[in-house]
Amino acid sequence: ALWGLSLIYATFTLSLGVFLANLALFLKSQSGMSDDQSFGITAAFISLSFTTPLLGGYLCDKFGFRNATTVGLAFSFFGMMCIILPGHFTLFLGLSLFLVGNALCTPAIWSLVAMLYHKHDVRKESGSTLFYMLFNIGFLISNFCSGFIMEKLGYFTFFIFGAPLFVGFIAFLFMRGRFKTYAEIQTGERNYKGKDSHGIGILIVISILVTPVCYILLNYVTINSILIWVTVVISFLYLFKISRGLEPEEAKRLKAFMVLCIVGLAYLVIFSSEFDLLPVYAQGNIDRLIGGIELPAGIVTSLDPAYCILIGFVYSALWIKLDKINKNPALPTKFAVGLIFASLGYLLLTLLVYTHMASTFSILWLLLVFLFFVSGELLVVPIGIAMAGKLSPEGKEGICMGIWNLMTGAAAVLLGYLADFTVVPATDTISQSNYAYMVVFAYIGVTVLLLGIIMFFCRGFVKRLL
Repeated sequence: ALWGLSLIYATFTLSLGVFLANLALFLKSQSGMSDDQSFGITAAFISLSFTTPLLGGYLCDKFGFRNATTVGLAFSFFGMMCIILPGHFTLFLGLSLFLVGNALCTPAIWSLVAMLYHKHDVRKESGSTLFYMLFNIGFLISNFCSGFIMEKLGYFTFFIFGAPLFVGFIAFLFMRGRFKTYAEIQTGERNYKGKDSHGIGILIVISILVTPVCYILLNYVTINSILIWVTVVISFLYLFKISRGLEPEEAKRLKAFMVLCIVGLAYLVIFSSEFDLLPVYAQGNIDRLIGGIELPAGIVTSLDPAYCILIGFVYSALWIKLDKINKNPALPTKFAVGLIFASLGYLLLTLLVYTHMASTFSILWLLLVFLFFVSGELLVVPIGIAMAGKLSPEGKEGICMGIWNLMTGAAAVLLGYLADFTVVPATDTISQSNYAYMVVFAYIGVTVLLLGIIMFFCRGFVKRLL
């Protein structure tokens, strides 16, 4: 079940990676948008990609995780096909359909993976890390190849990367009965919530109604940003409310979940920057020439999934090995160390910009920068998937997974605010551009480092809630 879900979700990340790696550049080159417009829409798309799963998680809990996956994969595929048709309307309609599909299939599949294990099984963290590593294969392929293909084929790129998503959708239809949760295996019953046809029909109707809302939010970035912060507040108030009706131990675990979500937000700003800020910076401020070939700027995002695949197995095996000798770090310790690792990547990037203020530096330096980024990422993002499954109350797995996704959406909005400080007139020199970026890189690096240190010294307090 773990391998099947991982590879099916990899067909989805193959499509999602095209947007994360190239959307800002695509909007500038193919749609003729300004830097401000492309930054804003990309930030809105990324934030909605991780905000709408909150609604999707709620719908998963109500109408079934398998039903949500089925509808989500279908809507995502239709979104990719819409974008093939040139024009502003079809572009934003396609983005909106894809967002709705993502809102359903991401929390559904992530929750199914977490529910393969008993809540307190150490393999939950190991399995979630393996799942994270495997679905990053899709990100790696799309991030590495889509930039080259988009330069040659433009809009048709979305058909090339959408076709595997259709294969994933068909595979899930045939295999969905095999993805049994731990509870289903123990009881011998299939835990569908309502009849399949009934649940799928309701999810389709809701998805159609939500699509124009996403369309509007993509075009009105300010409204989108306000809505995200309102949603964050409401989500935490909701968690506080349900915690009052839980047993003391369950209530403490839910409070720990809220604390770790806020801590994770700090790292997720760095994660979002890899797909929004850094590709645009690489376009004009990094030497991308290797062996006489100039690499597309969006290719820098392929370093993240490449490292996830290379060292993901190490992390996955590490948690089981450490647990056997009773040395497996607690969740707050992993989060704290993850923040520190990731901050070192931005501090190194700040140093590189400072020492090359009037020139560009080689893209090869990013190999070291992303090593720090991903070392921190594997201590936060996949562990967060396991955390949502481990700390969520029974029957609230979907919405807790949605709230964990919501943190990434909030991080993307924060990054959008920071990115405004990097926009300089086209007539400015590379020194002025580098200085603007350096200030933002330094702020992010120092802030995340301080939060990581504070979290490390406060880890005992959070651990007592677990």
